[in-house]
Amino acid sequence: MQDLIEFIVKKIVNYPDEVTVSENIDEEQNTIIHIDMNPEDKPIVIGKGGRNISAVRDIASVLARQNGKRVYIKIDD
Repeated sequence: MQDLIEFIVKKIVNYPDEVTVSENIDEEQNTIIHIDMNPEDKPIVIGKGGRNISAVRDIASVLARQNGKRVYIKIDD
């Protein structure tokens, strides 16, 4: 899942080389994906009214639910 999120985010930002995506598992076996990027790209990834990040979260949620898991996506500062 980390690779898919990284692929999507790198396609929509202006500085794809500065995007890093990491994946952690919490104590409840939920997947937490952290996205770090150039500060200028954050408005692009979030989108108007949060539409872009919401779409990315929807895609991740569908994939996670197919495996019986939950996923959370966080944009790091």
